[in-house]
Amino acid sequence: YEIMKEEAEQGNAYAMADMGKMYAQGIFVEADKAKAQEWYEKSLKAMLIVEGRKENTYLEYRIGKMYQYGLGTEENLPEAAKWFGMASSKEHKYALYSLGMLYLHGKGVEQDEEKACQLFQRSHKKGNPYASFELGKLYEAGRGSERNTDLAGKCYRVAFLGFLNLEKKSRDDTLWYRIGTMYLQGVGTEADEKEAEKYLRKSADYGNTHAAYQLAKLYIRQKTEKRKTNPEEIPDYEKIRQAFKWLTEASEQGNSFADYALGKLYADGELTAKNMEKAFYHLHRAADADNVYAWYKLGRLYLSDEYKNIGRAVHYLKLAANQKNEFALYRLGKLYLAGEENNNTPCTPGGCYDRLRSCGGKVLLVGVGHERNTFIHSVEEVLNVPHRLSDKPMKLQIVMPDGSIKDSYMRKHYNADQPHISEDFVKLNQAFLDCKAVREVTFGDAESLLCDAQAVFEVVRHVIAPDPECIVTSSSIPKERWEALVK
Repeated sequence: YEIMKEEAEQGNAYAMADMGKMYAQGIFVEADKAKAQEWYEKSLKAMLIVEGRKENTYLEYRIGKMYQYGLGTEENLPEAAKWFGMASSKEHKYALYSLGMLYLHGKGVEQDEEKACQLFQRSHKKGNPYASFELGKLYEAGRGSERNTDLAGKCYRVAFLGFLNLEKKSRDDTLWYRIGTMYLQGVGTEADEKEAEKYLRKSADYGNTHAAYQLAKLYIRQKTEKRKTNPEEIPDYEKIRQAFKWLTEASEQGNSFADYALGKLYADGELTAKNMEKAFYHLHRAADADNVYAWYKLGRLYLSDEYKNIGRAVHYLKLAANQKNEFALYRLGKLYLAGEENNNTPCTPGGCYDRLRSCGGKVLLVGVGHERNTFIHSVEEVLNVPHRLSDKPMKLQIVMPDGSIKDSYMRKHYNADQPHISEDFVKLNQAFLDCKAVREVTFGDAESLLCDAQAVFEVVRHVIAPDPECIVTSSSIPKERWEALVK
């Protein structure tokens, strides 16, 4: 610290930046964001003065990093892209990589994955393992280039060996973090939790909160698995304590995943005493930061008997489902169908068919027409169209999720003049198409119909308003009945 400070006070711009990092991360000193920013401001000012006197490729790259992360200035990604571009034109390998990352994510520049891939390729050829790693990800996903898992694997291996080589020459917490996560995930090397722990621990001890979070997760997973396989074994309480410490520190720095992990630990009560007040506190913090896992966990908790609040449960499960969380979709599906076994008609008003309207639901008829569109029966039941249900109920037996059998007595759809009512629903086909309530689509090789539930409801209601039984009693339905709805 003293050596670095002396260098910085003598005007070394890079030493000034390192002083900023020390205060930002609490390395050898007490963390102090104000002092960190002060040193960063001095560093950026000095860099710009030196660059103004004589162009320097590495300096251009470093100035770009300052603008990228808002060090000594406001974050300014277009300005960062400008400086990276200057250094990239001279084939600076790290500037090429940094500019590629901006293009990959569309930050400060228009998103262009193909250009990002090209920049990573140039940087990769010049021996930048960071570019090799990103190139591997693009090849693996088929983004910015053709998907090529063989090339992806080779790039990951080059990246891993490159990181190990860099690690011999520097003390870089982000580098230790990368190596640790690659060992942890088995990317570019065989998975090795001991090696992962070694590198993540070095990074975490150097103030890297991302490494601390990953290490905490590793400890918790290991201890949880041990409790399941050998419940009599005494847990390593020191590691558990350390994991909670790291997660708490990460939470305080705004890491929503750490908040989720803490919330789950306090809710489950396996490695610590159950504390629902703390559980809800951390889960809500994570949820407010748009953490999908926290949304799902809160949804589950609000479905439980102890904390039941269906409105909140649906709210959080919908948020998670909108992000393609399959478990949330499953829970919402179960919730959506809850109570259907108690209905006494096939499409009871307020039941699952009727509720399709309020949730923006669609009906896909695969390879069949409206003669199989049960949703139209639902519309008729809601509108109370006469002569659509049998007088006497029929006995059905329902197999419940727990395997039990429930007797159900249900009136079926029936009309004395037309026992198969749905066969006449095809008379509405043109009305649905003209009013854009239904679209003709293909599903695989099948010609299909995609129906908007609310729009179908409106068309049927409008068409049958003058004569509720016209779908069955009329040989055809005149176009005048729906012209007013044509958009």
